[in-house]
Amino acid sequence: MKKLITLIISLAIFGIAYSQTNVSGTISSDSTWTLAGSPYIVTGNLTIAATFTLTIESGVDVKFNNGTSLYVEGTVNATSTTFT
Repeated sequence: MKKLITLIISLAIFGIAYSQTNVSGTISSDSTWTLAGSPYIVTGNLTIAATFTLTIESGVDVKFNNGTSLYVEGTVNATSTTFT
C-alpha cells in the first residue's frame, strides 16, 4: 500500500512538472490560455479567427516551433507573457 501511495504522489508531481499544451490550427471561439496549461507550444501555424479573442493569462509561456507563425485576424489579450 505504501508503494502505491508513493507511486501516485510521484505521478502527480511528474504530471504537474511536465504539463504543456500543444496548439496549432484555427482558434474559432473565445479562448483563454491558463498558467495550468503552460507552456503552450505552437507546433504548426496558428490563426485567431476574426471576431474571436485569445486571452493569455499573466505568467503563461508561449513557445513557437521553428517555421511556425501566429496570424491574428481577431484579438489577442496578453500581459507579462514570455514568447520564444
